[in-house]
Amino acid sequence: MLERVTDTQLALLGDGKIRDLPGGVDQYLQLRRGAAISGDKLAGTPMGSDSGNGTTTAAAGSAGPSPEEARQAKKDLTRIERQMTKTSSQIEKINQQMSDAGSKATVDFEKVAGLDAKLRELQAEQESLEGQWLEAAEVLGE
Repeated sequence: MLERVTDTQLALLGDGKIRDLPGGVDQYLQLRRGAAISGDKLAGTPMGSDSGNGTTTAAAGSAGPSPEEARQAKKDLTRIERQMTKTSSQIEKINQQMSDAGSKATVDFEKVAGLDAKLRELQAEQESLEGQWLEAAEVLGE
């Protein structure tokens, strides 16, 4: 989602410098993994206040999330994927309804405006779900 919304990504990696990330979030995650493996100063810095995994420098080199965290992340991924599928089908239905309403001889502008509002709401929900999915996938390292 971040890469869709922004043209460039910058990172504060804990060394007091701002770094341009032309590779986006993938490059950031790669740098974090590399810092954790090499034991750099960056490994001990928190990735973000909402990361929720509570890793420290000692835990950063571990094989991954605990079994409980992995199980919860898998459950979250499954739930979010179902919600994303449902939202996508609703978006498709609304697009079809808007197309049908626009192809008639007389266009009901109030109906189209209502459908457009619902479409925007569903698209915002879809983006939110994509962000949640990325967070859960990050816990699993996917």
